[in-house]
Amino acid sequence: MLRLAQLITVVALVAGVPLFLRMPVWADITLYDVAARNLLAGGVHYRDVFDTNLPGYVWLLTAFRAVAGKSFVALRVLDLILFTLVVLAADRLARRSGASLTSRWWSIAAIAVWYPCASELIHGQRDVWMGVPALAAVCLRVRRFQADHRVFRSGCLEGLLWGLAVWIKPHLV
Repeated sequence: MLRLAQLITVVALVAGVPLFLRMPVWADITLYDVAARNLLAGGVHYRDVFDTNLPGYVWLLTAFRAVAGKSFVALRVLDLILFTLVVLAADRLARRSGASLTSRWWSIAAIAVWYPCASELIHGQRDVWMGVPALAAVCLRVRRFQADHRVFRSGCLEGLLWGLAVWIKPHLV
């Protein structure tokens, strides 16, 4: 059963990722991309582009655009990398909770089938981007509970990660 889950994961990714990279982007990404381009052109975020959120996502997108350019394919690659980090963090938590290797691979297979083919309105969203620091903070908390060492340093790092996640999307709170 383990090999079947791994095979399904590989097939789903080989078939789904090229399609995922070429999907159109949702309106939210277009809005935030306009905001990022505005900042890169010397504009002021809340004055020139309407936004009701904290600036974290826009600042991260602006930094990415400054490095990678205007390509939406590059943005999709970044989104896929960030989503993979979220899945790996969730898998780490599942492993620490005692989930079997087979059950963890079946979860990964289901995600590999689902995410590339899901509606474009969930791709490139702040939810995935905030998931990276949020799940990293959860992993730190779990590790701290399992082994009491470097509590202060670990606690400070956890707080910074939670702050980064909220800075990206305040709905996390």
